[in-house]
Order: sequence, then C-alpha cells, then structure tokens
Amino acid sequence: MSAEVKRIFSGEHHFSPFLREKLVPFFQYDHLDIVDIDLILRVSYSDKGIAGNVSPVCTENLKVYLNEHDISDEIRLELIDAARLVPEPLFNSQYKLGVQKYTEQFDALSIKEVERSGDADFFANYLATSSLPDFFESLGDRRVGWGGNLHALCYVYSFIAIQPISIRNCWKRYVETHGLDLPDELDGLPRIVISFSHHEAPSYGQVNPADSWPAGIVHYQLEVSYKNPLEPKLREIARRIRQFNILLEAQRLNYLDPLKDESDEILLEMQQAQASLKADLEKVQRAIAEIG
Repeated sequence: MSAEVKRIFSGEHHFSPFLREKLVPFFQYDHLDIVDIDLILRVSYSDKGIAGNVSPVCTENLKVYLNEHDISDEIRLELIDAARLVPEPLFNSQYKLGVQKYTEQFDALSIKEVERSGDADFFANYLATSSLPDFFESLGDRRVGWGGNLHALCYVYSFIAIQPISIRNCWKRYVETHGLDLPDELDGLPRIVISFSHHEAPSYGQVNPADSWPAGIVHYQLEVSYKNPLEPKLREIARRIRQFNILLEAQRLNYLDPLKDESDEILLEMQQAQASLKADLEKVQRAIAEIG
C-alpha cells in the first residue's frame, strides 16, 4: 500500500488592474514525483472595488491554468461532480446559510442596501429554478446577486462541504477532450505551475483591459501528494518480513512433524494396551461367573 508524502500550499490573491494573476510554481527538482494535487478553491469580495469606487465586488470568470493550459472548464466540471455527491437538500441548506450570513453582515454594516435590495428575491428564484450546472456555469459571475456575491463559488469549502478537486483528474479530462499528444499524468510534465487569473492570464494570452475590471479575492489550498522516497525500501522490508514468516512456519512444521509421529505411536500402543487389558478383564469375569 502506497504511503504518499503530503505538502500543503495555501494562500489568497487580491485581484486588481495590475495584479490580474497569481502563479504557484512547484519545485523543479521534485515535481516528477507528484502523484496528484487536490485543490480547494473559492472566491470572495475585496474592498478595493472597481475604478476607485470602494465596493465589495467579487471575482468573476476566474481562470485556472496548469502551465499554459486553461483547465477552467475541467475545474468547473469537477466542481459539479463533487457537488452531486452532496444530497440536494443539504447542498441547498448550506448554500442558503452562507448567503444568510453574508446578508446579515452587510445589513449590520449598512453596505449598499439599495443595490442589494433585490438580492433576497433573486436568490430565492435562482435557487428554485437552477440546477448544479447552472450554479457553476462559470467560476464567478457578477450577475449572480449584487457584485456577484451570491455565486456558489463564494460558499464552497466554507459553507458548502464538497470534496477537493483533483488536478490530476482535470488534466486527464483536458488531454482527452482536446485530443492532445501530451502525458496524461502530472509526473510526465516538464514543469508544473498552477495559475489563477481574473479572465485570461497575461502570462498565457492577450488581455483586453476593457473586457473586465479585476477585483475580488481568490482563496486556494493545494494539497500535493508526492511519491514516498522511502517506499522502495519499505516494500523491500515488507518482502523480507513475509519471507521470514514463511521460513518460521516451515521450521515450525519441521519441528512438530517428528513429535506428531512419535505421539501417534504412543497413542496407538496405549490403545492396544487398553484393548488387551479389557480382554483380560472379560476373561476374569467369565471365570468368576463359572465358579459361582
């Protein structure tokens, strides 16, 4: 059984016009030993706002890259698969609780009350008429509630309990979907860099500032599973222990077999003696009976 080594990388990134992406590179010398990367991901509002207007606006259209490859669609599909494992009533109740706490906080602070006035009716209708794929149609959307603050990606892994996303599964899905002639395992890649960006990443494509104004926060945790460097030695130790146990059992049988043969002979002699004694006793009883 494999005993993998785990490392956790976590952080958050505040998006702004000059900070459109966050790159998380992995060590060049050990990425070849990576088995999988489990991703926990959510977005939230920041207080930097848009174009100088201090407003708690969320991230929208978050992109996730593995190296230069945009795996956002695969991340979205994995989110939907993970959410499907949660019973729908439980998912909805956790979603509602997250939105309720967000609303209570903003009400207490009297933040954008006019702009948020339609959020309650919007969310009730949104929850009643949407399916899981609708909730994760994109990774963040400012049309879902005021400033995008009612989007499901704001509440997963905080209020909505779902399993982490396997980057390995996302990459396999991506390679298969696009028909790429690339290794489908992470340890076959020449390097591993996970990137988060607001819309397209400047490092991997053309950015049009007019498309969207970056704002909001992405929170991430990457739990990396590495091959255990001690595993070959542990397997060898386990093999030797099994071999030693086999030898012990063989020696035990070799020791007990002669004893068993000897004890069988003694038991047979005792049985023969008992039979002889019984025959003699019967003769004596017959002789007494004749005399009487």
